[in-house]
Amino acid sequence: MNEKSLKLSDVRWIGMHFLDANSHTFLYERQYYKAILPGAPLHNSERFGIILSKIADRGFIPSTVKAHLKIEKYTDVYHQKSDFFSVPLEKAPFESVKQASLLIIKFFLYLKRHNLTLLDAHSKNIVFQNGNIPLWCDIGSIVPYDQGVFRSAFEQFVRYIIYPILLRNHSQHLEPVARSGLERGISHELFHTIINSSDFFKIIAKETLNIDIMLNEISTYIENLQFPYADTAWGGYYDCVSDDIAPDKKPTPGEDNRETVISSMLKGIRPKYIVDLGANAGRYSRLAAKLGAREVLSIEPDIVAMAKNYLGLQREKLPIKLLQEGISLTPFDQPGDTAIALALTHHLFYTENMPFRLIATCLASYTTQHLVTEFMPHGMSGKDKPDSLPQGYSLEIFTKQLERHFATVEVIEYPFPADSSPRVLLLCSQKRATPLDDGLGNLNRPPA
Repeated sequence: MNEKSLKLSDVRWIGMHFLDANSHTFLYERQYYKAILPGAPLHNSERFGIILSKIADRGFIPSTVKAHLKIEKYTDVYHQKSDFFSVPLEKAPFESVKQASLLIIKFFLYLKRHNLTLLDAHSKNIVFQNGNIPLWCDIGSIVPYDQGVFRSAFEQFVRYIIYPILLRNHSQHLEPVARSGLERGISHELFHTIINSSDFFKIIAKETLNIDIMLNEISTYIENLQFPYADTAWGGYYDCVSDDIAPDKKPTPGEDNRETVISSMLKGIRPKYIVDLGANAGRYSRLAAKLGAREVLSIEPDIVAMAKNYLGLQREKLPIKLLQEGISLTPFDQPGDTAIALALTHHLFYTENMPFRLIATCLASYTTQHLVTEFMPHGMSGKDKPDSLPQGYSLEIFTKQLERHFATVEVIEYPFPADSSPRVLLLCSQKRATPLDDGLGNLNRPPA
């Protein structure tokens, strides 16, 4: 097969690639590649391809093979298998961060047995594939073993991954500090200011401990950590059990048929890549996966709800990734072909003071084709109809704003039990290339 030649300007370079002495990462046609620099002896050897094959087979890195590409100023180019959705470690639930730390420790141990180590152990080098399985992605950081190089990488591992885990393990209230540490690192001084002592230091303080024993003891210590959870606003909305999800269930008179109707909608549009907004414990993410979606990105800001989502996926392996964050007010950078936003829009309107024009714009940014969303006729009043609703809160206004972004908006009303909150589903299709002009330009609120 002929090799394709690329110029530096033909691709999108990822990260601060000028800092890496062995390989640089680039994105080309939605696929990730590693370009090897000429001055990297190990990475330009035949042995390196064998190393990559072995560590991929053992589940340390994504499948990584030589590509039929050439790019100026580089030698070999490797193609690294990538999923449709990506989740950075700093936005993953801490249960996933814990699993990533255990992977890195095992990787350190495996590499050392083969007289290799890592040049760095930064949190940015973790990707999640096949659902929520953590993998190491930086093949340029694999170098011949040197104790000084290992210790430098290990210290980075401590500051960017271990310290955040230990802070989160200390208290749920430290989650913001710990999450920031995944991205920026935690200094030794800050860590010791917050936590005076830790059994972790009893392990690494043993002068006579060899590296293999130290890493194995740290692995056991991390494995046994349990993150504390206190009640949150949305942590009890759903449990994490999905055994009762029945994608093929038929409508039943007198029952809540919301899930059945949503199943029918998803079967009709047959999405491949779904973004589930405000996913809570992930019930509808699981429904979408069971209906055949290739990948689902389950987005939820609530710590407890996300933990339940994670635990549910340990029981049932599904192609679902977890992203812990709220709704973005800026365009989402990895939209699916379909977005789901259920039991969400009334909270955005009432709690976040977002008008429907802004809500429609935000939701539309998460999809390239379809949106399944919901309107609550009673607002925040539940099953009881309020005497009045706030100005600007109506199905007509919401539908009109959605029509700015989608060529078709279908309103789907269905019977619901008398003791439950009425809901109206909306199926939006054929997303427009640009929103229809309503004379307000980029303003998200009408002028005063």
